[in-house]
Amino acid sequence: MDKKIAICFYGQTRTAEVLERTYSNMPNIDFFVSTWDDFDNKQVFNFCKMKEFLNPNIINFTNNTQRASYLIYRVNHLKTRYEIINNFTYDQVMWTRSEIFYKKDILEETFLNIIDNKKINIFSKIEKDNKNNFYLTGDYTFFASSHIFDIYSTGFKNKDILNKAKLGHGGHNYHAYNIIDNNIPTNIISIPHTFQFNKRTKRNIDE
Repeated sequence: MDKKIAICFYGQTRTAEVLERTYSNMPNIDFFVSTWDDFDNKQVFNFCKMKEFLNPNIINFTNNTQRASYLIYRVNHLKTRYEIINNFTYDQVMWTRSEIFYKKDILEETFLNIIDNKKINIFSKIEKDNKNNFYLTGDYTFFASSHIFDIYSTGFKNKDILNKAKLGHGGHNYHAYNIIDNNIPTNIISIPHTFQFNKRTKRNIDE
């Protein structure tokens, strides 16, 4: 693959299964992670170029949406730092949560098929609720160029966007308004995937 590609994980680490099945053997892609230091088995991220495990109380977060937006900001910082150190820019970046399973060949094909670096590729349309507020349901994986991720990651610093995350849909509002307020054009894509963890599932990263 000629493209320089990065995959950035953010959010709480909930399962090691996806990391081992999907990402641990993709030598043509660089990985970065910013997650909470709330589990023991850090070796599951040994394949990453840069990684950090942060104190969950590093900031007095007001809600889980703010926590997620902070980790998006932090993992982009790791990606950008690696670009600066090595004097290049990634052609494509995917940012995602680590508990979502994708097939390796489908992911690689997706990167090859993305040719418009001026858009963010998302899994669902941005919609309006009955109060006329924007929200995005498919807000767990995004594909875009490196510079668009740089812009997207600044949402954590934007109080207006964070306030819109309190409109009733939490993170779904946050991601929608992050895209809208930053004037990022969108493209809808579809990729087969499954969630390997939900709130009723026991975390299995230390087993």
